[in-house]
Amino acid sequence: MQMGEVLRPPRNVPPLQRAVYDEYRNNVPIVGLLATYLRTIEDATVAHYSMENCKVLSLTSPEFTNKSLGDSHDTIRMRVINISNMITGETAFYCVSHLLRKLMALSDAMKQVEPTGGGSMEANTIRHKNVCEFLNEVYLFVLQTCFERGKEPVREELTRLFLQDERRWRHADLVTNLLRIKVINVTRLDEVLSKAILDSSMSGPAIDFAGSVIKKALITEKLVVPKNLKDTLAQLELVAHPPRSIAEKQQQQQQQQQQQQQQQQQQQQQQQQSHSHQQHQQQQQQHQQQRPEGATTAVASGGQALTVMNLYPLLSSLVPANARRLVVLSQTQHDPEEVEKVRRLFDEWMNINSRRSHWTSSEPSASATTTTTTPSPGTTSSSKNPPQYEYILTLRKQGQLDNHQLGTFLSLCTRFCVEHYATKTLELERASPSTVHNVSAAEWKPGNAPPHRYPYDGTVFAKVDAFADLATVLLYYCSLKNDTRQLLSLLRRILDAFQRSLIDHHQNVVLQMQQKQQQQQQLPINKMELPPETAFVPVFQQQPYVRFFSILFTTLVRADAPNRETTEQITHVFAELLHRLSPMKYPAFAFGWLELVSHRIFLNRCLRTLALWPYYVALLVQGLEFIEHFTRDGAIPKNILVFYKAFFKLMLVLTHDYSRFLITYHYQLCDAIPPYCVQLLNTVLCSFPSGVKLPEFFLRVPDDSPEMRKPLNTENQVKCIEESFWQNGFDGNQLAEKIRDERPMDETYMRSVVDKLQSSPNWRLMNAIVLHVCIVYLDMHELIIKPDFSESNAMRFYRYLASTLDNKHRYHFICSCANHLRYPNCQTNFFVKVILQLFLQHPSIRNPTTRLCIQEQITRVAVEKTLIIQPHPWGVLSTFMELMRASEYGFWEKSFISSTPFLESMFHKLRRSVESRNAQQQQQQQQQQQQATTTTTKKA
Repeated sequence: MQMGEVLRPPRNVPPLQRAVYDEYRNNVPIVGLLATYLRTIEDATVAHYSMENCKVLSLTSPEFTNKSLGDSHDTIRMRVINISNMITGETAFYCVSHLLRKLMALSDAMKQVEPTGGGSMEANTIRHKNVCEFLNEVYLFVLQTCFERGKEPVREELTRLFLQDERRWRHADLVTNLLRIKVINVTRLDEVLSKAILDSSMSGPAIDFAGSVIKKALITEKLVVPKNLKDTLAQLELVAHPPRSIAEKQQQQQQQQQQQQQQQQQQQQQQQQSHSHQQHQQQQQQHQQQRPEGATTAVASGGQALTVMNLYPLLSSLVPANARRLVVLSQTQHDPEEVEKVRRLFDEWMNINSRRSHWTSSEPSASATTTTTTPSPGTTSSSKNPPQYEYILTLRKQGQLDNHQLGTFLSLCTRFCVEHYATKTLELERASPSTVHNVSAAEWKPGNAPPHRYPYDGTVFAKVDAFADLATVLLYYCSLKNDTRQLLSLLRRILDAFQRSLIDHHQNVVLQMQQKQQQQQQLPINKMELPPETAFVPVFQQQPYVRFFSILFTTLVRADAPNRETTEQITHVFAELLHRLSPMKYPAFAFGWLELVSHRIFLNRCLRTLALWPYYVALLVQGLEFIEHFTRDGAIPKNILVFYKAFFKLMLVLTHDYSRFLITYHYQLCDAIPPYCVQLLNTVLCSFPSGVKLPEFFLRVPDDSPEMRKPLNTENQVKCIEESFWQNGFDGNQLAEKIRDERPMDETYMRSVVDKLQSSPNWRLMNAIVLHVCIVYLDMHELIIKPDFSESNAMRFYRYLASTLDNKHRYHFICSCANHLRYPNCQTNFFVKVILQLFLQHPSIRNPTTRLCIQEQITRVAVEKTLIIQPHPWGVLSTFMELMRASEYGFWEKSFISSTPFLESMFHKLRRSVESRNAQQQQQQQQQQQQATTTTTKKA
């Protein structure tokens, strides 16, 4: 499924960005797209063989590639090409399961082809056989393509899926084909097959399967050698000639095993609880001692290290085996009678909410609007009132809506929802042990989401959904007529209770982990007694909180909701809540937080109003700070890589749909993105106004052209620069005076700036100083780059920074300059000049080693931003092209471009491309000059 014509933008979109956009908008995963293409091929194949005198199709025949055999053949060929182009190294892994199911189903269908004596039946049989054979060829071709792109992980996944399937020993022909294209692990197949031959319950099918595979793959086609199937051959030899002693010994072993199993069952019933608890403690000790890759820490605002939850442990492996109910550990002490009272009231609401489809009145959000007047507590309700209205009156009579009690009521209801979710997920894990085993044994690819732990069941969210409905009813029934202030006040109280419950749950999970560490150190701890078959929720589960937030927000801001004029204010309240739940403070909620920030409705409501842009960019900055914290040392844990990829997709969507937002907050985002997150930076740099058509990057754009003098709104930039100066104690006014001064800037002052930069702990002061100089210069010269720019104080200051800073800070300086090489505008024009001037030799830089180092680091930054996967900023491409094309820079004579064979090969290809582009451009210019001369001659 591709982007619809209505949604297709008027400008070109890079292929990768368009793919992400399609996935984000249409929610069509790669497997769904593959299934659609294969279904089209299947239908076209049947249509082709339904024609009379049709040609036999084969992917390897020249006719299939070079000739057109009809519309059906053209469709098949186009879809095969589409599938081949669609599969990449990242997506190949996910296509294996679908292809294997297709191949097994086709193998079963091919076995049912039995020729009969009738002529028509014989024709149908031949047609059916031709269809099956061609589809089998297509499926194997796609599978082989997946292996070529995905390499060894694809082979291991296919082997695992095949050997776990119950029908595996019925498909000897299929395995022969898999061996032929080398996509199955022969060693693993030999190991499992030899064990199956020993197993009496499946020895018959396994022996037949082994004999068929050995005959075809080993003897006839010689696809494998005997040592590849040595265990299977040895077991077949024992089956053919079983020694008597071995057979008797096997019988004795079976009897002994049965007796041992009976004894073990009796012992397990007595010791199961204690053993499982000990195993749980040992597992936790190992996880804490070994520090697995998925377990990371983040520092909270108070300075305490909080542990990010590991994605691997299953809930059923973290609680005692006899636990049937999970509860949330809370630091807030509530009266047990009050808790039970609220529980009864919430259960009553559950019953009312479950019958909502039978109500004669409409939904609460539609009928119970703010125009409903709230009766006094003593008013007798009418029997015609809807059940939800009667329930609100019950809450009021029992004092649950009083100011001092409402927060407790809402917090307890939130806790009941989380406990219900945890208990239900535990039941589902125990009810599907095979799925749980596969998940625990699976190794998911870094950067991709882990598999589901149990089949989806909507009952896990029953209480969360009911509580979201209750919150909606409270908002509309308890607000006075058209009183927006009261509605927002009540909404804040609901979200405050939600926030307190989330933080209490999060911090208590951390407390449990600390207590386990104290148990290891044999320190005294306070243990809380629980009822029988009850345990604390051992991990922080984000899903119920995400579900409640999502349902409540979408209900309040939907188009048919009452008080639509308050949508902006409601969105602001929810944005403030997400700001308070920053991932750096509560890292276990990081993925839930990101899911809510990238929620398509929340994203749209925030960015369609300019007043909410500052709040949304603040959320993006918090996510970037979280990424920077975990990536600063170069080792990225698996769960943080998943977070990074999800955040990157969000940025791509913003680049495509909300480019104006990224242009407005370009500096603030680039200031938060680490310099080594190049692709993330490029998504911001690639944003340009919707009405602008970018020039070709290999064409020179004159400095004085209107495009390169286009002004920018620097209000947000100046505000962020002043904040950075204030935080780092830097005087920006003094620097501005030095830039405006006609006298050359004194070296003493520049040396003090260098010392200040090299003592700064991060790159933010560098970014502020670099852009501040640019803004001051352009304001002073009315957005024009003067001819004497190379000797200006601005360029003198930049050149001094490049020659004096150490390698690390020089790299940050060049990256900071490159972060303004965007679409054509005055700042892009300024920094193009800066980069080109820094690359040229200048008398002020006397040390040749320093000069070469500057040139090499400029090249490094340009290569990082242009040779990675798209998107690529226009300004960077144009600048890099100018460096390679213009002879005054002597780029191809630099020694560093041939320091390694890889770099030499890469730059050799670039040089050929540049020379080809230059030749084409010169030829076009000559043709234009000839045409102009001819036209002038004719007029004369």
